[in-house]
Amino acid sequence: PGYIKSCASCTGAGGSSGGGPDPCNGQGSVVYVDATNGNNTNSGRSWATAVATLQAGIDIADECEAVKAIWVAKGTYTASTESGYQAARDFSFVVGYKLTIQGGYPTGGGTRNFIDNPTILDGEIQDGYEAYHVMVIYGSTETVEIDGFQIRNGFAEGTGSVELKAGIDMPRNLGAAFYIRDATSVIVRNCVFYTNVATNKGGAIFAYNSNVTLQNCVFDNNTSGNEGSVIYAQNSSNIYLNYCTLNNNLSANGDAVVYAEYASAINTTNTIIWGSNIIYGGGGTRNTSYSLLQNGN
Repeated sequence: PGYIKSCASCTGAGGSSGGGPDPCNGQGSVVYVDATNGNNTNSGRSWATAVATLQAGIDIADECEAVKAIWVAKGTYTASTESGYQAARDFSFVVGYKLTIQGGYPTGGGTRNFIDNPTILDGEIQDGYEAYHVMVIYGSTETVEIDGFQIRNGFAEGTGSVELKAGIDMPRNLGAAFYIRDATSVIVRNCVFYTNVATNKGGAIFAYNSNVTLQNCVFDNNTSGNEGSVIYAQNSSNIYLNYCTLNNNLSANGDAVVYAEYASAINTTNTIIWGSNIIYGGGGTRNTSYSLLQNGN
């Protein structure tokens, strides 16, 4: 459907295909996003000409091969501004190529501080309408970095699936905050995931055939109906939890906070996992060092 956009096959269109002026002419490596001062009619090439929504910033990055990073000022951002109809729930921030997205800049630009300048990716489009997935990372063969965000209110409780591309479907009940598939390297730093709900698996993150590093992140009050209230790893995924805190996350059927299927791996270092009787689940590999696990090692 046209309302979900993956650029796994459109890396760097690099300009207009209609013979008109090249919209990417003069585009630098960074797109600037500012919910307070920005305007989506702007070019996004500086803080003074910032766009207002993260989706507009991603659209520029989709179009212009030169863009490698998006800098986002404090504020709350949703993947859709639509209201009043169910289809809006299928909108997500979709990344399928090498890109670094950083939150935590002050309004108007300046020194980045993700504590003082909370930058929120919110699944709640309006009352009663939450996105099934806040962000989708799919098909990237290079590194995608997400740094300095709060990610909340993803609500993966739908039926059926969304087609990412021909033959690749994304269920609406997995991975409420991040749905990650076929991604060579995803690095998530300095982020907080809270109040995300998946009625099946992966309350915060569902990873399929992907390598995901989570560093200095907090997961609180995320919920799944089945395994993996925080993370569910499937089909040879490798998850690295470094300097993270997982607290007060719940699987409704009592299963594990972090679940790795056979051939996947969970690697936990300098991390606290608390507030649940079952920490790990699944037949995958578990490597744990210098960590505190409730009722565990």
